[in-house]
Amino acid sequence: MEVKLDAVFKTFDDNDVKDVDESGVEKPLSLQKVLVNSIAKPDPQASGVELAKRYDLSMRVHKAENVVYMSAEEISMAKKLIPSTYNAPLIVGQAYRFLDPPEEEVVEQPKA
Repeated sequence: MEVKLDAVFKTFDDNDVKDVDESGVEKPLSLQKVLVNSIAKPDPQASGVELAKRYDLSMRVHKAENVVYMSAEEISMAKKLIPSTYNAPLIVGQAYRFLDPPEEEVVEQPKA
């Protein structure tokens, strides 16, 4: 599945969620940063095979420009890892929607 890494997280008031990069510059928090931080996070309970998979995926995400292709298994793994790094509903909820967009919501019309 194609995942747009330049998706920006928003506050409840529709402002960009701010993040500070390594050089101290403030910029909007992107899905790319959330994915790399979550997938590459140390995990002493993970097996070597699991850590190698995470490394491969985090490198693909890190090196990608604006889009990365992720398998259903990789999306599932990312969705399991994000809450342990970003445990705020504002971030987790949007990350899940970016990774696995909901189908168009069907709104029933009121009966006349």
